[in-house]
Amino acid sequence: MYNNLYLIVGLGNPGNKFNLTRHNAGFRCLDNFSQINNIKFSSFKNIAQIANIKINNSNCYLMKPITYMNLSGTAVKTCMKYFNIDIDHLIVIQDDTSLPVGKMRIRKRGSAGGHNGIKSIIESIHSSEFKRIKIGVGNCPNDIDMRDWVIMELSEKDLETIDIINMNISKALPLITNGKIDDAINEFNGISV
Repeated sequence: MYNNLYLIVGLGNPGNKFNLTRHNAGFRCLDNFSQINNIKFSSFKNIAQIANIKINNSNCYLMKPITYMNLSGTAVKTCMKYFNIDIDHLIVIQDDTSLPVGKMRIRKRGSAGGHNGIKSIIESIHSSEFKRIKIGVGNCPNDIDMRDWVIMELSEKDLETIDIINMNISKALPLITNGKIDDAINEFNGISV
């Protein structure tokens, strides 16, 4: 019997041309996690790809919105309503341009911080009280527009570093879904790879 139900959302844009971009760090994280655990994504109402997995004693849905970043909230709200998931059990994995590549940060809540996917979720569910896992994708240089920066492809070296971060996220998720987010913050927020 499952004790909890969680929705773990990885943010990104659909389509092969975005696979290796900064904005798709959330997608990449869930793809890596699903490969490790040998689970497959399937279509959900033409707005998301979802997969189901048990983490500890929690029944978890992994979700990749396919509504494009700016409309991520539409998919998140629909899934939360369909599966009857509390805001406290929503975890969003996102790229973060304020963090260097090789850093991750777990937060209990927070503002959008200029991230359009997070902004869309906050507007759609009328709350910012959900957990975030931020993946550092590097600061945007002054001579590059932020909109261009986030859809630029990461270097092979940076992708390898982010995949190490994704392994740490896979270790943090069992703590978070077991109600031990403070332990996850203490263990992983200070790590650099």
